[in-house]
Amino acid sequence: MSELKPCPFCGSSAQIVSSWSHRSNEYAIQCSGDAFEEDRNYGCPACNYEQDEQGGFGFSYISTVKGDKERAIEIWNTRPIEDQLRAENERLREAIELLQNWVHAYPISVFPEPDLKLARKLLTDGGISYDALNAYSMRHVINGVGKIIDEALNEVAK
Repeated sequence: MSELKPCPFCGSSAQIVSSWSHRSNEYAIQCSGDAFEEDRNYGCPACNYEQDEQGGFGFSYISTVKGDKERAIEIWNTRPIEDQLRAENERLREAIELLQNWVHAYPISVFPEPDLKLARKLLTDGGISYDALNAYSMRHVINGVGKIIDEALNEVAK
């Protein structure tokens, strides 16, 4: 048997209730409302779990399926928005990991810090502006980062 996810509205555990009506086996998954056991004066407005006047508890049946217990569980456990958000998070995590790889791509041990005064002099002597070279390098990096971000956001927006 599959494990039941908690109530999507209030986080309480769920339980399977089976009943027989007119020779038709029916399985229902319901919120147990156990998230509210410490304070029995309240119910859950999201799933209609509430305490009745005699101190008993009422339940909201969220998923009912005739004759197929596993299907009732499958329906209860289906959370399209959660699945979508997990996929979006995964894609954005991949983009962040790609950017993180860039951070580690040029280690000091392999690419030591240059003598910037000497580099400026050599560039200036060659007719190249040090600032123009820095701006070019930054544009290259920023454009690469922007491309990774744009691709991730465009894919998530689909």
